[in-house]
Amino acid sequence: MLFLAVEDYIRMRGRSPVEFQVFQLWFLACHPEKIASDRAGDVLIAADRMLPGIATLARERQIALGHRALQLAFTDAGVLNDARTEPTY
Repeated sequence: MLFLAVEDYIRMRGRSPVEFQVFQLWFLACHPEKIASDRAGDVLIAADRMLPGIATLARERQIALGHRALQLAFTDAGVLNDARTEPTY
């Protein structure tokens, strides 16, 4: 349910906070079978770059890797300056 809410928000607004972006990628990386086949390549490449091997990890490690990815995203100027990223106050 949370994933669908994040997806709806991103689609409606055309931009989103860093937390939403990382959660979206984290969820899809943990559940690659949920990705539409025409989008799987791009999403899985991005996921493997940020969250390598996450789908095969135990849930506790998946959560820890997601947390680390979020911390790194908050220091990534490319993400923070992207027009699709909403500012965090």
